[in-house]
Amino acid sequence: MHALGGDHPRNISDEQAKECAATGGVIGITGVGIFLGLNDATINALVRHIDYAVDLVGPEHVGVSTDYPFDHEDFNAMLEQSPELVPDCYTRWGPINFMPRKVC
Repeated sequence: MHALGGDHPRNISDEQAKECAATGGVIGITGVGIFLGLNDATINALVRHIDYAVDLVGPEHVGVSTDYPFDHEDFNAMLEQSPELVPDCYTRWGPINFMPRKVC
């Protein structure tokens, strides 16, 4: 059984991800290296895990959290200016936009 995100005790198994999606739930992929395998906090590792999760449960059941503090407007502008950073399969429904950080 593959653990989504690598061998870390807080990651879920593929079966758990499928069960979550079967009830309409969303699994989250984070940009924190320890959850991406061998503390690999790279864009390639993050995209690899997003691709895996989308293939496993479908895009409607995958959420992304970078867990990095950034200005969402700057980040969205960067994505708009550099569309090659995001595969077409993620933008077929429109541009990717990151939400602003919610302060509680």
